[in-house]
Amino acid sequence: MVLTEEQKQRIAANRAEAIRRQQMVRAANFANAQQSRPSIPAMAAPRPSIPAPRPAFATSTSAPRPLFSFPRPAVSNTRPSTSSFRPQSNPFNTGQPRPNRFGNPRPGHSSFRPPAPGSYASNALPRSTFPVFPSKKPKSFRTVSLSVFNSERFMLEIKPVMQPVVEFAKSVQDRQYDSTKKCWHFPWKRYDEVKRGLKAIKDSEFDIEELLPCVVEFFRNKKPPEQPDENNLANLKVTMWSTLYDYQKEGILRGIANNGRILIADEMGLGKSIQALGLAFYYRTEWPLLIVTPSSVKGSWDQQIEKFLPNMCEVTLIEKTSDIIPTARSTRTVVIISHSMMMIKKDALLKTGFYVVIFDESHMLKEEKAKRTKAAMSLARAANRVILLSGTPAISRPAELYTQIQMINPKLFPKFHEFAVTYCDGRDTKFGFVAKGAARTDELTAILKESILIRRTKENIVLPAKRREFIYLSEKNINIQMKELQDAKEQATKLTSNRKVKKKELHESMMQYYSATALVKCSAVSSYLKNEYFKTNDFKRKMLIFAHHSVVLDAIASMLVASDVCHIRIDGSTKERTSLVEEFQTNEKCKVAVLSMTAAGVGITLTAASLVIFAELHWTPSTLMQAEDRAHRVGQLHPVDVHYLIARNTVDEDMLNLIKQKMKILTSVSLNTGSMDNAKKTYEEPGVSKITSFFKIMNNEKENIDDGGNEKKGNAFDDDEVIILDDEDDWNNDEIFIEEDSSSEAKKRPSSGDTDEVPPKRSK
Repeated sequence: MVLTEEQKQRIAANRAEAIRRQQMVRAANFANAQQSRPSIPAMAAPRPSIPAPRPAFATSTSAPRPLFSFPRPAVSNTRPSTSSFRPQSNPFNTGQPRPNRFGNPRPGHSSFRPPAPGSYASNALPRSTFPVFPSKKPKSFRTVSLSVFNSERFMLEIKPVMQPVVEFAKSVQDRQYDSTKKCWHFPWKRYDEVKRGLKAIKDSEFDIEELLPCVVEFFRNKKPPEQPDENNLANLKVTMWSTLYDYQKEGILRGIANNGRILIADEMGLGKSIQALGLAFYYRTEWPLLIVTPSSVKGSWDQQIEKFLPNMCEVTLIEKTSDIIPTARSTRTVVIISHSMMMIKKDALLKTGFYVVIFDESHMLKEEKAKRTKAAMSLARAANRVILLSGTPAISRPAELYTQIQMINPKLFPKFHEFAVTYCDGRDTKFGFVAKGAARTDELTAILKESILIRRTKENIVLPAKRREFIYLSEKNINIQMKELQDAKEQATKLTSNRKVKKKELHESMMQYYSATALVKCSAVSSYLKNEYFKTNDFKRKMLIFAHHSVVLDAIASMLVASDVCHIRIDGSTKERTSLVEEFQTNEKCKVAVLSMTAAGVGITLTAASLVIFAELHWTPSTLMQAEDRAHRVGQLHPVDVHYLIARNTVDEDMLNLIKQKMKILTSVSLNTGSMDNAKKTYEEPGVSKITSFFKIMNNEKENIDDGGNEKKGNAFDDDEVIILDDEDDWNNDEIFIEEDSSSEAKKRPSSGDTDEVPPKRSK
């Protein structure tokens, strides 16, 4: 393309204009840098300075304002004045050193002076584009804490003792001193006065830990307990009152005092369902009654109603989407529905209008964004009486309590962020807001017990003892060099050490490690059970054997069949659970129950057994505790032994560390009892069976198992119950611990708690 003369002239003019503008910017920036810096003593003979050239089109004698500004460093790098000058033909060469993009002389020039260490720190460009979040203000070692003393008073704790604060506390009216807790306490009406007085103290510096305004408001305006209605209580007493234990009667009366909105968090096996039925029956005039429960225990609820309220209720079980919810308002109508079906039929349930609702295993509603939780929240808001039941209301951390608190009393903690920051160690991180810890746990426990929660443990009730024991399987029975296990372990170790890995990818890797461990444990578990209990037929104790993967359940069941042991099996595909439970409880010949932890770990009573064996572990301690207490509950007449079968150099060791950590957090808020730290450790006597013997059994029983231990059709988990973690947030680098030890090093390493290199043999 040929340019015309007019176009060439326009291009030349634009170029000249651009050159003049560039010259103006450079000259102005350099002039500003010269004026803003003190001069440095000259090292050479001074030379006259040369003024910056003035653009031809400028109309002012002052330097023009630069079009771009750059940060100037704190160091002084001013060039000394010069004494000689040689004209330059180049209009851009003014005789002055060309500054760099920060307006500073370039290294290598005579005017350059190296900056002092750290002098560029305040003006340097950031090395990372990650946002910087403000960290929490560091706590002072002097703290004054305002917390809940009881429903009538709040307390003031001073750590360490500061005389000005003590003198102030003595000056407040209605004060009292508790020598046991070493604190001052006052009536709630004095809260604002005490807070203002503490802030006015000038003689000492200390941090003040205040109560949330919503908590103060709750206790100030707390209504007196609801008094029982004599007629309703009389109806209850003529039905089931005489069959209840004293603590169960106390739970019902506490629910009445709370106006029918309560979280019954008694430890597993203490009869929460009976208390819920009694409390719901007290409000029978407001029926129909809705019971929301896990699918696996709908039959158990039906049995409980028939046992304690015979011929007084018309029970409807909602099994499938085509089942119709009764619309007639009757004081005899009871509807039992699963969590998943509740989510599907939410609109129909709301339209019918249930004013008395029982939510069994309410910890399954902990995730605020889950559809079933949203459905449950809607039903709770529409109901007058809301009864929540859970032996483990928080599976891993206090933050999981929030949705359950909202279902009972939404005004107690109206804002999750305030609740999380105060009681869950909530904080902002570059990954978002995280609330996985626990803080001010004593205060939270006191608030919950005074407001919505009642919890009794087996320590408060006369029950036989429960003893835990870790049994480490013989390494000769476990092929830890199996390729699938080694590959899964290496991949999990690699991803765990990489903090940039996505949670989904880490989750999948750990699941593979978990499945590979299940595969290599099958033979060892079966061999241990056979040698320890079923070599002869004189075993008299009934036992429960829990596992998670179908491949482990199959191996145990095959061994029992080969040993001619009468047993039952309940997993995710089992439909007649109620009849199987009845057979195990009543048939003396049925000695063993092979159970899935997630499918049979809640809602059933198996007190005929006094020995509980875990062939596998689970990621959440609540799942293990729930499974333990299928046998250790009201009605148990013998001490219960709980044995965990552990395979070293597998995922078992990492899971055990995680379980212990979570149990400590839950114990701090009184939502967990017992500990695994003091459990007895024993070691299996070395056997001779190998992993190959497992394949010989399984090839005849199940041809659709692939090399990784999974079913070719579907997966190796129970058909209905694929629940591994309480939530995906548990898959982070802070909670998963992978030890990368070679098999030879593991054999040389002494076992935990022992000084001998060779583990002691297990005595029979």
